[in-house]
Amino acid sequence: MTPTIYIMRGQSGSGKSTWIDDNLADATVCSAVHYFTAADGSYNFDPHKLSDAHNACWRKAFRAMDGRVECIAIDNTNVDPQHVSRYINMARIRGYRIVVV
Repeated sequence: MTPTIYIMRGQSGSGKSTWIDDNLADATVCSAVHYFTAADGSYNFDPHKLSDAHNACWRKAFRAMDGRVECIAIDNTNVDPQHVSRYINMARIRGYRIVVV
């Protein structure tokens, strides 16, 4: 089976994470939200660290693809085509099937 990356697109609260939970239970999920979520589950958003959060998400996706993880989900808003293209380019180079949801 060809490894697949799912790139979620949509505004906050539109159901992206729920869709992943319902359809991709075994996926490695890469999300900027995880950067702001503490071990106890509390969410501590800092807008000054948003770039750091997206870079952490990018690095996790990069490592997952290099490790040939079968199913990866990018769970960010990805409303800017430039954000999506970064993941698409990386996935193409590594032979991943790309699904934008």
